[in-house]
Amino acid sequence: MFHVYAQNVLSISIFLSASLEVTKNEIPVPETAIQAEQLALNARRDIKTAEMVVKSTLQMLGRSEPLINEYKLSFDQGKFRIDSYSISEMAADNKKLLKRIVFTPDIFIDYTPRLTKNKRLLAVRYLQNPKADPDQVENRRMNVFDPRLIGVVPYSLASLHAFSLDETPGRPDRTESSIEQVDYEGMPAWKIGYTRQDDIVVRLWIVPSMNFSVVRSEQDNVASDGEFTDITISTMHKTENGIWFPESVDYQRIMKTGDYAGQTVEEETLEITELKLNTKIDPDNFSMISMEIPAGRSIFEYPPHPNGGRIWNGKKIVQSAKKDPLVPAQPEETGNKWLFLISVNFALIAAFLIVYLFYKAKKDSTSS
Repeated sequence: MFHVYAQNVLSISIFLSASLEVTKNEIPVPETAIQAEQLALNARRDIKTAEMVVKSTLQMLGRSEPLINEYKLSFDQGKFRIDSYSISEMAADNKKLLKRIVFTPDIFIDYTPRLTKNKRLLAVRYLQNPKADPDQVENRRMNVFDPRLIGVVPYSLASLHAFSLDETPGRPDRTESSIEQVDYEGMPAWKIGYTRQDDIVVRLWIVPSMNFSVVRSEQDNVASDGEFTDITISTMHKTENGIWFPESVDYQRIMKTGDYAGQTVEEETLEITELKLNTKIDPDNFSMISMEIPAGRSIFEYPPHPNGGRIWNGKKIVQSAKKDPLVPAQPEETGNKWLFLISVNFALIAAFLIVYLFYKAKKDSTSS
């Protein structure tokens, strides 16, 4: 594996060295599609920190109104923070906080401020040492995604949690791979095509002059309701410090077969309204104290704290004065609870029998 990786790195290095001898419009086509894809991914890997605000407008077939959300995203070399808001264009106070998530190698914090019928959501989920339990980490990562993936893979923003820069594109599990130079909106570009081993057909357009940006991505796939094509088109922007990144992304899912053949069943527009790349981020941004959690909120911990329920006091996690109902009861408490319930049931049965026998004896004496 390391030998293959080293060969790819060497090939890319040789290719880049050759590219420096020609102008940007004359960058030669790489020998393999994987080399071209790695150039695109390396450009995103060079983004070490990111702060951005992304507005998502999602329209789904059968839904009368679009779903509009705004995401405030922060990334700092393995640390993630996502503040998500719902936006209503009909209301004056049109932005409501849905969730705040902080995920680092040391902690996972999930804060949901809104009141719901599910009392468990009233607590703050808090996971210590995520590396200790991979299953818990995967479960918690369901709402965490790498913002550097925006525009790279043809999926909606809510689906990006399933991918990483180390998984796609650039995957070696492919057949019928091809690469050719084409014109893309007046710019020289590389068009890549291949079929993955799971039969998903992939097409990518990379523009070398935009630091090897993926400007268009397509995938042909199949689901229970038929075959479909996912398409992502990015409008690129060059930041003040010279980094290319999308300023907007349009995503579509178009059905090819089935009941909705020829129709767009899902459509999303992303607008990156604020963007800072490779600038210093305050470390407190990835801490619990910066999440504006109200004092008194219960903490639902995994693994459960040995002293039982704890709360957030506005500055730190402290022991709760009363038993937190969200903390699982200890085995001995569970046993005592069952003994109490059994005793109550026997008492009720005995009381019923006494009343029944009393009235039966009274009825028999009246009859005689």
